[in-house]
Amino acid sequence: MKNLTYIIFILVFVSTKLYSQELNDKAQQSNNLEKIRKSISEKNANWKAEENWITRLTSEEQNKLFGNVIDLSDTNLAPIINLPKVKDLPIKFDWRNNNGNWITPIKNQGLCGSCWAFSAVAQIEAWWKIYKNSPDSVIDLSEQFLLSCSNVGSCDGGSIPDALEFIKDVGIPQEKCFPYSANDLISCSNVCINWKNQVVKIAGWKWITNGEALIDNIKNAVFIHPVSAFLEVYADLKYYSSGVYQHVSGKYEAGHWIIIIGWNDEEECWICKNSWGTNWGESGYFRIKWGDCKIGTLAIFIWDQVTGSTVVTTSPQKYNLSLTSGSTTIQELTLKNRGQNVFEYIAKGFKTELLFHPDNFCAWEGHSWWCGDSVIGGYNNNNLQFLETPLIDLSNTILPQLNCMGFWALEDTAMASFLTSNVYNGWDGCNVWVSVNGGCNFKVAYPTYPKYNCTNLHSFGSPDIWDLGVIPGWGGTNGGWTPVQFDLSSYKSDSVIIRFAFASDEIYCTLDEATLKGFFIDDIKISDDSVIIFEDDADDITSMNQLACGSKAADWIELSNSVGQLQTNESVTIYIKIDAENLTPGDYNGSVEITSNDTTLSRIIIPIHLEVTPVVGVDLLVNSIPDRYKLEQNYPNPFNPSTTIKYSLPKQSYVILKVYDILGGEVATLVNEEKPAGRYQIEFSAKGGSAYSGNAVNLPSGVYFYRIQAGSFNQVRKMLLIK
Repeated sequence: MKNLTYIIFILVFVSTKLYSQELNDKAQQSNNLEKIRKSISEKNANWKAEENWITRLTSEEQNKLFGNVIDLSDTNLAPIINLPKVKDLPIKFDWRNNNGNWITPIKNQGLCGSCWAFSAVAQIEAWWKIYKNSPDSVIDLSEQFLLSCSNVGSCDGGSIPDALEFIKDVGIPQEKCFPYSANDLISCSNVCINWKNQVVKIAGWKWITNGEALIDNIKNAVFIHPVSAFLEVYADLKYYSSGVYQHVSGKYEAGHWIIIIGWNDEEECWICKNSWGTNWGESGYFRIKWGDCKIGTLAIFIWDQVTGSTVVTTSPQKYNLSLTSGSTTIQELTLKNRGQNVFEYIAKGFKTELLFHPDNFCAWEGHSWWCGDSVIGGYNNNNLQFLETPLIDLSNTILPQLNCMGFWALEDTAMASFLTSNVYNGWDGCNVWVSVNGGCNFKVAYPTYPKYNCTNLHSFGSPDIWDLGVIPGWGGTNGGWTPVQFDLSSYKSDSVIIRFAFASDEIYCTLDEATLKGFFIDDIKISDDSVIIFEDDADDITSMNQLACGSKAADWIELSNSVGQLQTNESVTIYIKIDAENLTPGDYNGSVEITSNDTTLSRIIIPIHLEVTPVVGVDLLVNSIPDRYKLEQNYPNPFNPSTTIKYSLPKQSYVILKVYDILGGEVATLVNEEKPAGRYQIEFSAKGGSAYSGNAVNLPSGVYFYRIQAGSFNQVRKMLLIK
C-alpha cells in the first residue's frame, strides 16, 4: 500500500510538472507573440503574426527543423550567369496562376533540416511541368532519395549545388519509390528496385546571385521558372501568418532554402513556396520584402538548352596531323546546334605557343609542370594555356579526389574591382576545369583547398581578350608550394579529363615585374580512397596534353564556311585547309576558335597539332637552313658604340628580338616580324636614332640583355657597353 501511494505521488508530481511546463511554454509563446505584434505595429510592417505548429515546438525541436546556420563569409560559389533581359516584365507575376498552376503542392519537411532537398526538388518539379508545357501533369519527386542516397546533406543541412549536380548525374525518382520520413539514417537500400527507370534528370544549373540579391537577375530567372533561394530565419518568421513579411523582432537562428515563384512590384516583395506544411503562413506560402533577411542573396537556377541557351557540339574535338613539307590536306569540322535558339558563329584559325612544360625552375621536386617562359623566368601577356590529363574513368569510384602541389606567382589582384567598376576582381589567373564527356565541354571545378580568391578573372573573361565569360580562379601569389585538393564526386563519368588552366591579359607580366613566375603544378594524383587512378610527376612531357589558344592568325590554316548561323538541330561542316607549302620540317601548333552568341559557351577551341616531315629523297640544304634555333653571343663584346647580333631559324617563325637594360626596361626592338628559315644578323647601336628602328638613344655604359622569341624558342644573352 505504501508503494502504491508513492507511485501515485510520483505520477501526480510528474503530471503537475508537465502541465506547469506546458502553461509556462504557452505563456512564453503568448508573450513572444505580443512582442512581435507590437513590433509590427511600431515599425509599420504589413504582416500578421499568429501561433502555429512551429511556434508550439520546443526550442530543441525547432533547431531540428531549421538545420545548420549558414555563414555567408564562408561560401565559395560559382560565378553568376547574366540571363537575357526580358523586356516589359509584368508588375505582378505568380506561377500559381500563369495560365495554369505550375507549382506542385506544399510539403512538410518535419523535424529535419532538409530544406535544401525540398527547395531543390520543388524547383525541379516546377521546371519539369513548365518544360513539358503541362500545368495539369502530376509529378512528385523523392526528397528522401536526396537525404539518404546523395551524400550531399542530412537533417543538419546540405548543399543545393551538390544536390543539383547529383540529380544532373544520377537523377531523382518519384516520391512513391522512396517516401519521405524526415530521417537521414534510413539507408539508401530502401529505394525501390526499379528506381533507375523512373528518374528525372536536369542538364545543368547556374547561380543567379552569389552575395548580392540582384532583383532584375532573379526576376528574369523566375520568369523562366521558379528559383531556389536562400534567406536568414529570425525568430519572428516562425509566427508569420499572412501579408508581406519584414523582420521586426528576434534573433537570427539559421539559414533556410525556399523557392521564389513570383513577385509583386507594388508591394516590393517576392512570392515564395516554403516546406513547413500548409498550416504555416499563407497555406504554406509567404511573401517577403525584397532584400529582407538577405532573401535572394544566394539563388540557384536550372539552366540548359531547355531554358533558352544554345548548345553546340563539335566533332572532332582536336586534330593531330602529319604532312610532308609542301603538301596540303582538307579536314572537316562538324558543328550541330542542339539548343532552341539560333546559333550564330564565326570561326578563325590561329597559331599558338605551348608554355606548359616540365622544368626544374622553382620546381617542387625534380621537375614540375611550369606554365612559363624559361628565357624571361615567367610569362608574357596574352596567353591562354591548358595542361590536360588523358581520359580517366571515374564511373565506378566512391569518393574520387584530385590532389597535387601547386604554386602560382601572378599579377596582383589589387585594383581590379576598382578599375573595372566591380566587373572583375582579379587580373591574370589560374584554375582547374573538368570535362565528363571526353573534352566536348569543360566547366570550372571548385577546390576543397585552397579556395579560389577571385570570382571573375579579367584574363579569362574580358571580351577584349579571351571572352570566356565569368571565370573564377586563383590570382596573385599563394606564397609558395601548397597542397591543392578537389573533390571529384560530382564528375563520376568514364570519360573525365582534368584541365589545369592559365590566362594572362594584355597588360603587365614578368617583363614588368620579375617576381611573377607563372603557374606550377606537381605530384598530380587522382585517387579513390587509397587507390591511385592516375598520377603524374612532370617527368615525361608526353604524359599530359599541352594546349593553347592563339591571338595571331595562322597563315597555314584556311577555313571555309567560317561564318554562319544554325537553326535548332541543324548541322554545318567547316572545311579546314592545312597548308604545309611554305613550312619547313618541324612541329606547329594552332587552333580553330569559334566565337558565338551562346551565353553559356562564348568560345569553342579546337586545337591543331601539325607535324611537318621532310620529303623523302629531297636535299634539305642543311648548309643553308640551320637544324636548330640559336641566338649567338654578340660581337664585339664589350662594345662601343655598336655590335652585331646573330640568330638562326630552322623553320619559318615570327621573331621578336629586343634589348633590355639591367632593370628590365625595354631599350630597343630590333626585330618584330615573320621570318623564313635561315641565318640572320643585325647591328645594334647604342647612340642616336629611334628605339623602334633598332637603335637606342645615347645609352650609358653598363650591362644590357638581348632576348629572342621565335616560335617556342626563347633565349637571353648578356652584353656589356663600355664608353
